[in-house]
Amino acid sequence: MSSRKDQSRIRAAFRVVTRDLVEEVIDISRRENKADTPSREPRGMGRAAAASAFPGWADSMTVKSFINKLPKKEQAELAALMVLGREPLTLRARDVETAVDPASWTCNLGQYLASKGGLARYLQEGMRVVGL
Repeated sequence: MSSRKDQSRIRAAFRVVTRDLVEEVIDISRRENKADTPSREPRGMGRAAAASAFPGWADSMTVKSFINKLPKKEQAELAALMVLGREPLTLRARDVETAVDPASWTCNLGQYLASKGGLARYLQEGMRVVGL
């Protein structure tokens, strides 16, 4: 990311995904993959808000099944956030704008994201970069 203009465009690309949703995916990922960063409760009302938005899902869901039940736009934004968190210095605004488009992903995003061992770290870094 080279300029403030790029940073603004990147922030604007994330329209659907919420902090609560991303924190819930992080929490599920950590529970599922104990080798990742030690689990801790999300900040604020993240878990409670996600549980009310997705009743009955969070406690027994895997990352893959949780993500696969989300709308395609939210899946794409989660994937773009993960990629941004993995490569924050090399991506440009147009790369991120392409990644948030569900049509740009041809794979099963739940399976793709679940296969990333550092998913929780990548999503946290992506949230930091975007300012969620």
